[in-house]
Amino acid sequence: MSAFLRRRLSGMKMPRLVMLSIWLGLNTCLNAVTLLDFWHDYIPPDTGQLHHGFHLANFNRGLFFGSCGLSLKSQQWAFVFDLTGNGLVFGPSELNVRTDDGKQLHIIAGQITIDQNQTMAVIALKVRQDTGTNDFIGNGTFQIKKLK
Repeated sequence: MSAFLRRRLSGMKMPRLVMLSIWLGLNTCLNAVTLLDFWHDYIPPDTGQLHHGFHLANFNRGLFFGSCGLSLKSQQWAFVFDLTGNGLVFGPSELNVRTDDGKQLHIIAGQITIDQNQTMAVIALKVRQDTGTNDFIGNGTFQIKKLK
């Protein structure tokens, strides 16, 4: 906490518990977490081919004040995935990846591997960006949270 804020708070007539709560709220450690959720299987009527859809998002955890009020997490980035096929390994031709606002990502190389029980996913992709080819920001191993 800054010295200025500490002086301002100490001059006020507040119970120590309230001051401690404010101090903890302002000094919350921002831990990032990436979640793979909304996993679901579906078969579109036009193709008859199995698809797997999911959402991958990264959040900072802490105390945030936004337009909708108080929140305990703040989204940093998010993507919507659509995998086509029956297998457990999906290459660039079997992937459709979009940002939350609908912009298509251009997958150049890599794969997504799903374990036999559909409980874990390994994402290892390369994407084309303005500056060339880069590792996908969401690469990693994630526990799958299925849509209920």
